[in-house]
Amino acid sequence: VLNEAAFEQEIIPHTIGDNDLSFPLRTALVENKDIDYNQERELFKHLNNFFLYEKQSIQSHLELVTALKWSNYSNSEDKKRVESYIEFLLTIVFYKVLLSNGKLDRTKITWFYPISMTSFQQGVIEASWVKAYKKVFGEFADLNNLTKMAESIAPFFYYHNKKSVLGLSVSIDIGGGSSDISIFDNGHAKTISSFRFSGDSIYGDGYGGSPSVNGYVKAFKEDALAYLNGNDFEKKEKLKILNNILETRGSSSDFSSYLFSLEKNSKGLFDYTGLIRDEMNLKLNILLFYSAIGFYVSKILKADGYEVPRNFLFSGTGAKSLRIIDSSANLTHISNLMKYMAEKVLEKRAQTVVSLLSEIPKEITCKGGLLRSSNGQVSTKFWLGGSENSDWDLILDASSFSEAPKFNECSSSNLNLIIDTVEEFYSILDDYFKTIN
Repeated sequence: VLNEAAFEQEIIPHTIGDNDLSFPLRTALVENKDIDYNQERELFKHLNNFFLYEKQSIQSHLELVTALKWSNYSNSEDKKRVESYIEFLLTIVFYKVLLSNGKLDRTKITWFYPISMTSFQQGVIEASWVKAYKKVFGEFADLNNLTKMAESIAPFFYYHNKKSVLGLSVSIDIGGGSSDISIFDNGHAKTISSFRFSGDSIYGDGYGGSPSVNGYVKAFKEDALAYLNGNDFEKKEKLKILNNILETRGSSSDFSSYLFSLEKNSKGLFDYTGLIRDEMNLKLNILLFYSAIGFYVSKILKADGYEVPRNFLFSGTGAKSLRIIDSSANLTHISNLMKYMAEKVLEKRAQTVVSLLSEIPKEITCKGGLLRSSNGQVSTKFWLGGSENSDWDLILDASSFSEAPKFNECSSSNLNLIIDTVEEFYSILDDYFKTIN
């Protein structure tokens, strides 16, 4: 049994693709506790991707590392972890192609990135992909087969090709660490944006927080413990993982992620989504999250002179939370919210707004990437957040990033411009509530 556990944890699980273990998988890596990054490292011998994250507790000689995408790339150890993680993925691709009688020199690989990453972060990740690709594919490597794509663009092409989505559309991809938006018109991406406001913003600890004061942990910890109370091996193993999350890793976002995982595999015996849905105060947190995204999207739309979009297309693991505040079959409530926000900010009226959320919100990034058609020039823009027509009411793009205020320019008068915008947002939201109450 010990050897089996070591094989599955330190090499690869016997089976990937069944109901219990299939892609997409959480980004996690395990390494020997005594690993020396000043020495040459080898996959499987020193470290490897951990596909059993939140399914098995790790061996005592291993250390778990998560959130690799948002690593500190100035730290050489973190950078090498990311390189090894990518190398592992490409090794799987390499042998999968061979097993499928494919052609290695014709194998095209697309990797995705959030545009909220700095140019330095993007550069490090791109270099890591190139390095690992050359190492794994060797003489079959052709850099023309290795391409990158912004995470915000790909999901639209899934909806466009599979759901026949037409007209002005906003794609909103909500991940764990960032959210990405794209504005599409006539099937072509026109504007993309990204921000560090995501699933972790809902379920995480915020500044200086911890699981001991996190609302979701305080509200649902006992429910999770009661469900895992039992003498069978599987429940004991899952309880061990939950205790590790709370006591060792101290991550509230991982707590909620794990409870959603328990729900998925509980055969209806544990319903974390339902528990949150019944807790009105915590539902408000999620409603504010989507309202704020709708407000930000509307500001970008206004700056570019658009009408109210016909479609709001949601994707990403974080977007599953949409079903907590809107259980209607056609997402009528979120459509009304996004429509109201856009109409108020753009000062234009719309007939119908449709919202879509795929049953596989994370997978459609990859599926959309495969379906992507050629695209013209795409603008990257960020709204700074100041009150309308003020010095800080800026839409920044590649040519105007230098105009972004510096930290030492944040005077009390300038900060009031941000406060005015927050008050504008809540005023619109209050007015929306009046229309539905």
